[in-house]
Amino acid sequence: MTETLAIDEFWKQKQQWVRDMRIEFCRRPNMPETHNIIFENGDLNQEYFAKPHDYVEEEQVKWGEEEKRALIKGLELYGDWKGTEEMILHEYERNKAIGLAHSTWKGGVLVYDDEGEVLKAIEKSNAEDPPFKNQ
Repeated sequence: MTETLAIDEFWKQKQQWVRDMRIEFCRRPNMPETHNIIFENGDLNQEYFAKPHDYVEEEQVKWGEEEKRALIKGLELYGDWKGTEEMILHEYERNKAIGLAHSTWKGGVLVYDDEGEVLKAIEKSNAEDPPFKNQ
């Protein structure tokens, strides 16, 4: 129990440090467009990072199966995280599930939250199903 309290206090202190750094560095006096990046307490303003309401999506070139296979082959051979197609898909689905559960799945990417809930979910998921187990 004491260890859990110490870990919780560590994360609270770390999150406060992050907020303090945001307060110090995010808002630039000579750049008004930066004034609403964060709230007064240092939390991120998620709306700032959302697509503008008048945003028009440009047509994007989608990768085909050949390009995806070449990317996966390159990751298997040269990537810092070397994984097979199945391992990559497994990690993607794990991250997506966490992101959807915590409303932190943004643009197909898992992003952290200020409360540390995403990190806790990642750690729990990793403890139950360790990544890199086949490497």
